[in-house]
Amino acid sequence: MESKVKLTGGTLFVIALIVLFLGNARSIEIVEKLDGIQSDVSSLKSEVASYKQQVEILKNENLNLKEQLRSGN
Repeated sequence: MESKVKLTGGTLFVIALIVLFLGNARSIEIVEKLDGIQSDVSSLKSEVASYKQQVEILKNENLNLKEQLRSGN
């Protein structure tokens, strides 16, 4: 015997709501993770900028020390 399943409009509506709800919940989770990643990237950019500044300071100190050493000899 072959049984046919008839989906009524109400059943399809409920299925659509479930899919929509689960899809939105997943989208919100993804957006939250992306926001966290963006925050981490911004923090890393800030740290890198700070390290670049420190490197420049150290380079200048190194050049000054080299000049002092040359002028001392």
